Amino acid sequence: VKTSARRGLSVAAGRLNLVSSSAVSTLRVSPRLLRRIAWNVVPATFVVVVLWQAMTGEDGIMNRHQHKQRLISLEHELAAMERSNQALEDEISAIRTDPDALRRAAAEELHMAVPGSTIYRFELPTGLDSESVPRK
Repeated sequence: VKTSARRGLSVAAGRLNLVSSSAVSTLRVSPRLLRRIAWNVVPATFVVVVLWQAMTGEDGIMNRHQHKQRLISLEHELAAMERSNQALEDEISAIRTDPDALRRAAAEELHMAVPGSTIYRFELPTGLDSESVPRK
């Protein structure tokens, strides 16, 4: 029989003893009740632990959801980069084949112009860079 120092519970031979400093009162627990507790509490605890692991574990639903959201974000970023890449490839192709596109690119990027033409430069307000200004 195990008991605590002054107050507590002790279990011996199918009996539950309530121990206090003044007296010991015994509560009989039938083996049938112990079996019912074992057949109900243990599986319920197991189910709770398994569900908790399924929700929050390394391969749990929460972790999979975070990975799926990250994947969607990266797919959108990849699509944007592919569109940007295609636009740059189109611009390169146009510069290689169209003389007007070459002149326009030279004027915009290198500030070069055909002799006799006038170049107008516009300065951006402070705090803005050329990447943040939308182009047509």
